Amino acid sequence: MKPARRGSGAAAAVIIIVVLVLAAAGVAAYLLMGGTAERTTPIGSILRDLRKYDGQQVTVKGKVVARMSILTLRWYEVQDKTGSITVVTKRGLPNRDEEVTVTGTVREVFNVGGYDKTVIVEGGEPGEQSSNAGGLRERLKERFSRGGNGTSGSS
Repeated sequence: MKPARRGSGAAAAVIIIVVLVLAAAGVAAYLLMGGTAERTTPIGSILRDLRKYDGQQVTVKGKVVARMSILTLRWYEVQDKTGSITVVTKRGLPNRDEEVTVTGTVREVFNVGGYDKTVIVEGGEPGEQSSNAGGLRERLKERFSRGGNGTSGSS
């Protein structure tokens, strides 16, 4: 008869503890370095498949490439490697070139003559129509249908 090995159970327990500690340290490091458990959606996917995303809550991550505030209307443009999208917000505007992660509801503001404008309304719940959603839509339609010269299209 062979004598039973001593310590093999203790060695397995030590290995399991080390693996668990390393896994916990990895998760902690990921979160401390700015990672989130929240899944981000590529902006290009939203723009290519608006039918799937319109009215849905999404999270996008990218760089702020433009920002604008006119009276109570604030928006900024977020760009990732797949495209860019306008984010409408009630919050303060992020700085240009800042990396941001934004969660909001995708909305097609308008689609006229082949020109469309899709935005993310920051903080909006899916399917939610805020009290000023219609006003926002009208102000954006007016702004983007002017052709940039500040006049309405009528003579």
